Amino acid sequence: MNTIFKRYSKILFFKSKHSIIDKEFLNTLKNSDYKMVIVVRNDLKMGKGKLAAQCCHAAVECHKQITYKASNNNIDNIYTYFLRYWSKSGQPKIILKVESEKELLEIYKNSKDYKFNLDNNINNSKKAIFYKPLITSLICDAGKTQLDPGTYTVVGIGPAPSWMIDKITIDLKLL
Repeated sequence: MNTIFKRYSKILFFKSKHSIIDKEFLNTLKNSDYKMVIVVRNDLKMGKGKLAAQCCHAAVECHKQITYKASNNNIDNIYTYFLRYWSKSGQPKIILKVESEKELLEIYKNSKDYKFNLDNNINNSKKAIFYKPLITSLICDAGKTQLDPGTYTVVGIGPAPSWMIDKITIDLKLL
């Protein structure tokens, strides 16, 4: 078990009535399916090894980002929940395809621009909305083997609840 999970395994979800994440949203998170999606440029016709390496780069970068964000000791850190539930569900990764750099960059932009909100009444009087971005990584090849330097190859999104990622990737086909 990773040390980050040990640290957060005994967290009480609600330390006080001032919690940012409400119980209904937390129950939605607990009951959600989780995944990481990797979107690959199919037009590049990368070899199998190259394709696997690029997908691994995206998965590792997304994991680095969410681990860093989840390391914040704030009890209401939503990325802590995402990382925990994704890990407990077997760390699923789905590989999808697009047919051009333009499509890949559009998926990247849509993922970076997508913000989910945590909406809760604090002290039953003030409405607080906190916008959080999805974890997203764009991989650019170094150009040492099959591709030219600077070629965008894959985008990684997540881990996050499937229903969040599907808002961006629902129309894409499996590789």
